[in-house]
Amino acid sequence: MNEFLLYTFKMSICVTVFYICYKLIDSKDTLHKKNRITLLSILGLSCIIPSIHITTGIITEYSDSISHYLPAFDITQANTNNSNIIEWKEFIPIIYLVGVAILLIKLMKDLLFIKRLIKESKKIERDDDIIIAVHRQNISPFSWKNYIVISEADYKKGSDIVIAHEESHIKMKHSLDLVLVQLYSIMTWYNPFIWLLKRELSITHEYEADSLVLDRGYKLHEYQERIVEEAIGFKINTLTNNFNICSTKKRLKMMKKKRTSKWTILKDLYLILTLALMSIVFCECSTLKKMSKENQEVLMVADDMPEFPGGTAELMQFLTRTIVYPSTAKENKIQDRVMVTFIIRKDGSISDVKAKGEYPILNEEAERVFKSMPKWIPGKHEGKAVNVQYTLPINFRLND
Repeated sequence: MNEFLLYTFKMSICVTVFYICYKLIDSKDTLHKKNRITLLSILGLSCIIPSIHITTGIITEYSDSISHYLPAFDITQANTNNSNIIEWKEFIPIIYLVGVAILLIKLMKDLLFIKRLIKESKKIERDDDIIIAVHRQNISPFSWKNYIVISEADYKKGSDIVIAHEESHIKMKHSLDLVLVQLYSIMTWYNPFIWLLKRELSITHEYEADSLVLDRGYKLHEYQERIVEEAIGFKINTLTNNFNICSTKKRLKMMKKKRTSKWTILKDLYLILTLALMSIVFCECSTLKKMSKENQEVLMVADDMPEFPGGTAELMQFLTRTIVYPSTAKENKIQDRVMVTFIIRKDGSISDVKAKGEYPILNEEAERVFKSMPKWIPGKHEGKAVNVQYTLPINFRLND
């Protein structure tokens, strides 16, 4: 679960960076189809980049068999007075899942509501596979998949312009875009920029549909008058393409705006540059870390070995205070011997913590504790501070 949360966090960072670049560079263009593709590409790239793994350079493996061993530490349910203490970090997955559950429930309710509206409507089928659903309720016209839902009153008083607008949404499959961005929003609901991007995509849909309607020969002033008239309508939900879904003022201004030159598409090179930057951020860091291991000698034995502040006895006290026997492990009666290998750096800091045991939940707890350790007194060899590797066995045992 923690790995998935980290992945979604990286996705959120990518979305944030890409969206800010888009907003500064592209959002005012009249190349609406290109802008739509750019926004969808942001979602796709933000899913791909965090999963990229690049391995470069020579990776040096260290053998645990020649590590300097510390005395084994036994951790039992009896000697962990803090075993019932729940850290705030443990609530993060719960809060995340609650948010996801709430949004999934809302999504299902919206889908059922749309289905009910369509079911209650009178269906008018056309030769182009588009179905007009005329509903008695006074609702704002909207499109969903191949349905155009419109109120009976609007349909009777003349709806050619409205239907032409919703036809554009259907032909460009905007409903699919909205479902994709909705699912992405649920995965990264805690990121405000995904909701801004979602709104931006909806507005771009409207711009694109408006442009196509005008290209079909409808008069600008008549179309604008109908938009203003529909602006007070009732919006169904965020899954549908409503005739008045975005700011009326923005749409009216965009219709009168001078068409952007197609040559301005060259400025979208920022997307490639930002992609390269984000790839470096998420991939190169691990590479540099591995290369640093290769270029710095790590000793197994030094003239003066590193020492925990206060000595071995204080180290054992620290482990007693800090290690929490995972509740899940206790419930499932999981016990194991975990071998924790780590390096004491020249400055006394802990790095390269690796726990090896049969059960990941115990390995994670052991690694957490060692990564939270204070600095040690560094080891010295021939009078100089050196990196020294240690191995400390931890026995997770339950009382009989």
